[in-house]
Order: sequence, then structure tokens, then C-alpha cells
Amino acid sequence: MSEEATFGRRVGGDGAGGSALRGALPQTLLAGAMVIEPELKVKFAVRSARRPAPYLTLAIIGALALIYAAERHFNISPTPDTTPGPNSLIALGAASRQLVFGAHEPWRLITAALLHANLAHIVGNCIVLLMAGATLERLIGRAWLAAAFVICGLGGTVASILCNPSQTTTVGASGAIMGLLAVALVISFHVHAADRRRRIQFACARIAIPALIPFSSVQGAPIDYNGHGGGFLAGLLLGFLIRAAWPEERVHPAGEKLASRVGLAGAAIAAVAFLLVALRYPTYAQAGEPYASELPQATPQALQDPDFDRRTARLVQLYPHDPRARLIRSDYLLARNDLYPAEAEARAAIDEHDAWAGAMPRILEPMLHFELAQILIQERRWKSAEAEADPWCDVQFRARLVEQQRETLLGEGLCGGWRNNKAQMEGS
Repeated sequence: MSEEATFGRRVGGDGAGGSALRGALPQTLLAGAMVIEPELKVKFAVRSARRPAPYLTLAIIGALALIYAAERHFNISPTPDTTPGPNSLIALGAASRQLVFGAHEPWRLITAALLHANLAHIVGNCIVLLMAGATLERLIGRAWLAAAFVICGLGGTVASILCNPSQTTTVGASGAIMGLLAVALVISFHVHAADRRRRIQFACARIAIPALIPFSSVQGAPIDYNGHGGGFLAGLLLGFLIRAAWPEERVHPAGEKLASRVGLAGAAIAAVAFLLVALRYPTYAQAGEPYASELPQATPQALQDPDFDRRTARLVQLYPHDPRARLIRSDYLLARNDLYPAEAEARAAIDEHDAWAGAMPRILEPMLHFELAQILIQERRWKSAEAEADPWCDVQFRARLVEQQRETLLGEGLCGGWRNNKAQMEGS
């Protein structure tokens, strides 16, 4: 295909006007003049303005990748697959209400939105960010995209720490990305997005609905729906603001200088925030006990071993924030009929697990609650045991230990089993 035909198809189409343009263009260019009809010039200019390379989106993805590489490099408590452990995420800037307000470290509101828990987490986020960010960068420009990422990321983190339990930590750019999807959804109704409206709306709905609605909060992956919802709400509000500041005759919304300042301020604050994290990192690294890489098996034979008492106590001393260590200790104390110390360890294990939501295997949570229910049965606190076990009775986990615990509770009259001790139920 000749150069003339290629250019003619992009601008003029296949009609008579296009043929005339294809024939006249080379001679015109050789003469040093450009004679393109005004309406064609405008269409070509608008098309070119709408399709720049998404440099800012790619830069954000690159920054997130570098930050994740730093997470792995400065990992103080690696998990078996070398991803950052819970203590590492705390040391590197994860956020919770206790850390932000209790420890007076507000910079975590920024750093948490730029960290990721594992490789799958960051890859999934970056794929969605590439789609949403590239679309928005072409529609509203880089300045507004930068401002939207900052505002929505902050909105997601704030919602997460306010709505989640005080010790629940959060990391991830999901709130910011959900906000970008919300902005794109609102902007899709603007006249400049008319040619891609349905495509944008379908993509936003396909991604946002599963991310906002907890279809299975027990069996599904640990998802911070509060953070997603906060980012999405911030994006909706910002989207309406952008639409209000976008005259139809402008290629991009008004207020680009203000948006640029917000984006630059966000980048500067993030740099300062990570500097503060670096200054505090040695303290957290020294205080953050790593999770146990190897745990003894609480077999019936081991529970009868006198040395197992010392080993389990030492395990909790070395790894006080590992709920698995406390579960093994609780199981040992229950086997010895030391009920109150066993209950204390089981409750501490549940608290530690809740503080590190998503860091442990999914089967651990029902195991902890079933363990506490068994202890409460031995203490003859039937109603408390029932309340502890019932939320987990119908959850299906393909794990032998969980099924063994469930069978034990069935024999004691919980989880739908026969109750002959109902009259003895206490009121706690």
C-alpha cells in the first residue's frame, strides 16, 4: 500500500473526498503547503490528542513495581515463597487504625496504598490499573489522572482503617484503582467519551461489581471491601467534579493546573512518607519477630511428651504474633486439661489472626474458632461455645484437621449435633 493511500484511509475515508485527498496530497507537500479541509484538520487533531501513549499510567505501574521490589529486598519476615511477611509489611508502611492513630504514624495512609502483599496482588492490580489508567489518561489528561490516583488512594486507605477492626492491617493500590474505575464510569457519560461509552461502562461494571460485593467473605480470598468501597466513593465524587469542570468545547477538563499541583503534592508527600518509614524501619525490624518457619506437629504422641510443654512455651515466646504457635500451645494445654490458660492462648491466637487478615492459610481461622469452642465446652459454657462455632459449621474446607474438629463438635452437640446438655447452657 502506498503512503498516499495509507494517509487517505486514516483521514479521508473511501469516498470521493478521500480519493481527491490521496491524489492531491503528495504534490501539495512537495510545494511546501498544507491544504487539508478545516473539518478534517480538526478531526485529525482531536484524534491525535485522544491517543497519546499512557506515559503516566506506565510510570505509576513502574513505581509500584519498584516499591514491591524494595519490599522483597527489605523483607524481615519472609514467608515460604519469599513474599513479604506481616511484620515486614508493618515495618514498610502498612496501615491500621492502631498504627495510624495509636502509634501516631499518619504517613501510613499514603504508604499503605503503594505496598502489595504478594506477586499476584501487584500483578492483578497493575493489569486493572493499565486498563483504567490508560483510558482516563487519554480522556481527562495526565494531570487529572495523577490527582485522581492520589485522592482515591487516600480515600481507600481512610475507609479501610475507619471501618475495619483497629488491628487489621491494609496494603494495596486497590482503593486507588477502584476510584479510577469510578471516575471512568462517571466520565463515560461526557460527550468526549461518547465513542467508547459502552466499552468503558462494561469494563468498569465487570471489574467493580465483584470487587465491591462480598459474594463469599468466608471462602473467598481476603479482600478489603471497605478499602475498595472508600476508593470507589472518592472516585465517584471526583468524577462528578471533573464532569462539572469540563466544557464540551475543551479537549480535557478545566482545572489542570490545580490537578497537577495535587498530583505533584501527592508524589512529594509519598516520598517524605517513605523517608519516615525508612527512619522507623530499624525499630520495627528489631521488634518484629519473624513468623515461625517450622512448627512442631501437635500429634497425640507429641502431646504426651513432657518436653512438648517446654517446646510450645518456647515457640510462643519466640513467635508471639504467630497464631499457629499459640494454637499449638492451646492444643497442648487443652490436652492437659489446663482450660483457662488454653482459652487465653486460643483467644490470643484469634486476635493475632485478625490483626494479620489474609497472611495465614484460610483453614487456620475455623481451626482457631473450633479450638476455642472445644475449650468452652470443657468449661461447660455451652452458649459461648455454640456462638463461637456456629458461624463456621457450614463452611466447607478440604482439610482433615478442620473436619476432625467439626466431628468433635458434632459429638458434643454443636454444629447441628445432638444436644443433651442444653438445659445446662449458661447465659454468657
